Amino acid sequence: MRAGCFALGVAMLLTGCSASPDAAPVDAAPVRQFAAPAALDLAGEGKRIAHILGCFGCHRNNLEGALWDDEPEFGIIAPSNLTRSAARYSDAALERMIREGVRPDGSVLWEMPSEAFTKLGDADMKALLAYLNSVPVSGPDRPRPTFGAGARQDICEGKLLSAQQKVALERARAPWAGGSRHDRGRYVAQMACGECHGPTLGGNDMPFRPDLIVAGNYSLEEFRRLLRTGETPDGRDLGLMAEVAKSRFSHLADEEVEALYGYLVARARSRN
Repeated sequence: MRAGCFALGVAMLLTGCSASPDAAPVDAAPVRQFAAPAALDLAGEGKRIAHILGCFGCHRNNLEGALWDDEPEFGIIAPSNLTRSAARYSDAALERMIREGVRPDGSVLWEMPSEAFTKLGDADMKALLAYLNSVPVSGPDRPRPTFGAGARQDICEGKLLSAQQKVALERARAPWAGGSRHDRGRYVAQMACGECHGPTLGGNDMPFRPDLIVAGNYSLEEFRRLLRTGETPDGRDLGLMAEVAKSRFSHLADEEVEALYGYLVARARSRN
């Protein structure tokens, strides 16, 4: 229940707490998109984007979801079966859940990083939805979460926020702009890195994720190796980052890696 992931089916009606704030209108999508390899069709590009965004980490390679957290005192959660979600909901409803963290019935999603996807480009969203719609329906429906006393207390105290609340808090926050030269790199950073390192890429304390100013310490080849293999030049174990690099960032095109590196280095230098 602690790690963010692409959990379209997670929702709950709150009792005993104030209602979640209404979601503000979604900001206009950036001009830049991911750089689709020419060999990929729309659904193929959508699958690549699903890898980069981390959809498979929570919903498994078959997108059927599985039991994720089972702590009776805190809660039980199972990311949704996305093959059934795609068959059940319209593209507009799916897009709203991805961008805003809200179901068509108005219930909110939990542990869904919608705040990282509010600015996903329209073409990339179209490709992602095409991929989800291309996957045959399989597996059972996953139940909505149940929350124990610990989770309910955290919700009432504002320690545990819904996806909708996180969107409202973080929608207006964005990383250093860097000018049109770095538009693509900035976009890739927001989509690929923002979930863990925050909307400004400044890092987080709990759990610790560094400010991405650290990218300024890498050469392009070292950075490329990090994103493809999870390996650092000095052989350090980066834990989760190493896993994310291999499962998600290894799907970035060379152009995207170079643009991301150029942007992060320019951002680092702007701080000196």
